[in-house]
Order: sequence, then C-alpha cells, then structure tokens
Amino acid sequence: MDRDEFFAGIYNEATPAAHEIIRMRQLAYEERIIKRVITSCGANVSHWGILARACRAATQEKQLNFEWFNAQFGSSFPCLLAGKRVPGFHAITLQELFATDVKKSKLVRKLMPAITGSGIDPLSDRYLFTFPIVKTQFCAHTLALEPAPDSHGIQIALNFSDAKRPITIEPLKNVCQAIGAEWFTV
Repeated sequence: MDRDEFFAGIYNEATPAAHEIIRMRQLAYEERIIKRVITSCGANVSHWGILARACRAATQEKQLNFEWFNAQFGSSFPCLLAGKRVPGFHAITLQELFATDVKKSKLVRKLMPAITGSGIDPLSDRYLFTFPIVKTQFCAHTLALEPAPDSHGIQIALNFSDAKRPITIEPLKNVCQAIGAEWFTV
C-alpha cells in the first residue's frame, strides 16, 4: 500500500469502515440525548443498566437509541424523539437566523433535510428533533407547550403555509422542563 492509497482510505467516507464510524457516532449521540432528555425532564433514574439491557434486547445495539426510545415510550412521551449533528449551524448569523422569509432561511434549509432524513414529516408529524449549536443542545419541535416557570431563553416559531402546526426551535432544556417527568415509567 502506497501513501496515496493509505490517505485515500482514511478520508474516504464511501468505505464500509467509514459508514460504521458514522453509525457508531450517531448511536453515541442518540444515547447522550436520551439520557439528557430523561434527566432534564426531571426523572430520577438509578437503573440505567436496566434500560440498556432492555434496549439491547429490543434492538441488538449496545447503546440506547431513538428506535428503542420511541418504541418503549411512544405511548407516554408526547412525540417522536430524533436528532443528529447538523453541520454549519455555528456559521449562521443573527440576521440569517431571524430572516423574514421562512423558505429562504439558512436555518430552515439546513434543518429540514436533517429532519426528513430521520424519517419524519416536518410539517405534519409530532416530533422533537435535537441538534447541537456549538455546545448547547437545541431542538425543533411541533409541541404546543407552556414554558416552565423558571425557564429562560428564546423560541423561534416557524409558520409554514402548508404546515398543520408551527415548528418551534428552542433550547432542549426548556422543552424538557415543560414536558416534565410524568411520561417516564419503568
């Protein structure tokens, strides 16, 4: 193997090894988000191992994942949980963030393909799609929630003419506080 073949193999995302790395990173992200959602909602979990074993039995994956979470808590959690890292959010300016034309917004143009890629219809399904911006977890959701009394932050409501409900973007912590822990039963 010469030098060019070696570096082509390292940086080539079309190889099976690269796809496996991407899949494992996504699973690690999903586990972190599930743990963050459960704890931010106010649930006290002292038995993460039981949840991990239930997930492994259902999905044959070692880490908690959205597929298991939505099957396990689909009837009690108010919506579908999904998410992924969306590149380029750190470069969006305030002017682009608060653009008046929703269809031309950079935020919407980057977010909608990620949501639809997760198998969600962004204009009609009830969902909570998480994504990081720098080091803070944000989410896009279609839930009609009353804000928690002690939450601070901003909400961006996107109204599409063909949507059944507006899409709201806000910090994940605020949404979890508004949802509460009543849905979590193990």
